[in-house]
Amino acid sequence: RGNQYVWIPVGTGIRKSDGTIQDITLGRYIFADGTNDKASDGTTVLAKGTPILKQNANNYTAETAINIKEIYPTTSSDYVLKELTTYRTGVVSGGLDGLNRTFRGKQLSDGSYEGIKSFIDSVNANGGYYIARYEASYGFYGTDTTAKAKSKVSNSYSESTVPTTEGALWNFITQINAAIACENLYTTVNSDLINSYAWDTAIVYIQKFSNYTDYSIQNSLNKSLGNTGRTDSTKDEVCKINDMASNTFEWTTEYSTCRSSSRACPCIYRGGYCNNTSHYTSSRNDYRAEGSFKDFAFRSTLYM
Repeated sequence: RGNQYVWIPVGTGIRKSDGTIQDITLGRYIFADGTNDKASDGTTVLAKGTPILKQNANNYTAETAINIKEIYPTTSSDYVLKELTTYRTGVVSGGLDGLNRTFRGKQLSDGSYEGIKSFIDSVNANGGYYIARYEASYGFYGTDTTAKAKSKVSNSYSESTVPTTEGALWNFITQINAAIACENLYTTVNSDLINSYAWDTAIVYIQKFSNYTDYSIQNSLNKSLGNTGRTDSTKDEVCKINDMASNTFEWTTEYSTCRSSSRACPCIYRGGYCNNTSHYTSSRNDYRAEGSFKDFAFRSTLYM
């Protein structure tokens, strides 16, 4: 199918090309802002971009809460972010019941789904996972008339509606439909919308295996929404992974408890955005499940 994925190694004693050894822990991280985050001694200010492990994946059942104030200390908001253990289908609603869609995982005998355990078990067993190299492109496979996400370079994008042309950047998609598109990619391996463990650990991998030690705070400053895998001076490719620091925001399965009287914002989107210096690779922002805009795309993960 021509799809392209990048292997993210996880574990201890991972050897780089220069012979040095690195350890990478699968987990949910925040990244130091260079001002407020301190080292374990309680005094030393961590360099901007330093990864801070908030939840080891081995403790996934705890559904550890990350308070938004830990990420944005000056915000007036007060809600938490979690990666849910169990599967749910999501609810398309602008009201307080507007839920995101979480991991499919393996179907159990009672018809329910295992949830994120499938992903974490696979990473532990295989020493890593695959992340889509690019933001998803819109595509059809063979005689199947159901659109399925492709991890390939896109050659156009839509300004107003969900794309219908194969090979176009798949924006204007809700979190729920992005998750469904990722879940339906393959039958021989698991494929899902990216979760917070996979997003954060990919950043840690890039920081340790490239010269971009501050990649979590990188914004490539594209001036406008573009194709995936751009090759001009504003390109965003590090460790063969494209577009995490710029271009469009990307839906994930991470959940927000943000609520208001008029709507719920349970879905976390990640990454930098073109022409906006306030959004970085590690940025976390929340929005409603049924939101679909030019600014929103997504990418998948693969695991056994």
